[in-house]
Amino acid sequence: MRWTPRAPHDSVHGAAPGATGDADALAYIARHHGLPAPALTPRTDRQDPAGLEQLGFRALSAGLRSRAVRLEAASLDHLQLPCLLLHRQLGWTPLVAVHDGHVTLHHPAQGRLRLAVDALAMEFSGLALEFRPAR
Repeated sequence: MRWTPRAPHDSVHGAAPGATGDADALAYIARHHGLPAPALTPRTDRQDPAGLEQLGFRALSAGLRSRAVRLEAASLDHLQLPCLLLHRQLGWTPLVAVHDGHVTLHHPAQGRLRLAVDALAMEFSGLALEFRPAR
């Protein structure tokens, strides 16, 4: 077995470099609430993963209020869905459903993913962002 170094990760300010879809993930949440997707800033939205503060400002500009939550993967059923989870490999990813023993994520690049909660727990940073309309 070869050891492969992992990309650096900052569990509060962003996901692993190269993670795609922060803006797409937020657009998914906005569309769910019947709001237009937030405007993208040139180029950086797709390259640089967004931190909590940046996602919060983007959400507000789209008409959404956000709330950061720290929790264990076993408590995901307490979240208001859809929400964003910070996954160490996938970056900010919409969580759309929680079932007995598994979750459904909507990754902007890979589509719907069904993962066992135990598998998600290994890569879940413990951070989630819940959203509701600002008005």
